[in-house]
Amino acid sequence: MQSSACERTSVIFQAMAFTVFMGAVALLAPALWTRAGEVLTSKLQDRFPRSASPAPDSIAGIIVLGGSHARVIEGFRLAREYADVKLLLTGASPEDDAYAEAQGLPRDRLLIEPNAKTTFQNAMFSRRLLRPNRSEKWIIVTSAFHMPRAIGTFRQAGFRVIPWPIFDQSNAAAIPTKRLLHELIGLFVYWVTGRSDSVFPASGLPHASASRILAGQQMILRYSHLDRPVQ
Repeated sequence: MQSSACERTSVIFQAMAFTVFMGAVALLAPALWTRAGEVLTSKLQDRFPRSASPAPDSIAGIIVLGGSHARVIEGFRLAREYADVKLLLTGASPEDDAYAEAQGLPRDRLLIEPNAKTTFQNAMFSRRLLRPNRSEKWIIVTSAFHMPRAIGTFRQAGFRVIPWPIFDQSNAAAIPTKRLLHELIGLFVYWVTGRSDSVFPASGLPHASASRILAGQQMILRYSHLDRPVQ
């Protein structure tokens, strides 16, 4: 009887301890994830800091990735600063298109590509329109947290790029969890599938392995001849 009572007491204490533990986890988990999300977002945003404006004669053009109207506004500001270069809006929305028409930029300088829905499509459709070579430098305008994947993808597509990040969120905590996870998973998937030159691209020219270079060349050959959007 005494042994049975002790066992019941032990089970009760274990259940109470487990309940307290799970309660603590439930209380702390949101705060821990919020902090982790802020750290990860900062890592993405700080990966490519904006440098001093490059010399005008070293720039072939400006490529703005759709998805944020703030990017388009910054692209046109740069286009006025670099008065002789082309401006490409890839993945442009109808709002972006209307804004572009109102800016008065000469038509021979402005290219609008409305079909791209992914970063990969941004890069491939831009390549099709611009036919870049390795002697040219292109300014890439996108959100700071999106810049690592954009740079890796455009470099893999044959562009020599200069990152020009913008902060269209006021702070790291403003980026939704779903968007952060999308970006982190996207970095890994793009690298595995050969669409990016690195799992976490960094500044400077990449030191790609032969297999990574071959994957990029195969990707270009596979998609550059298509006249319809690719996934």
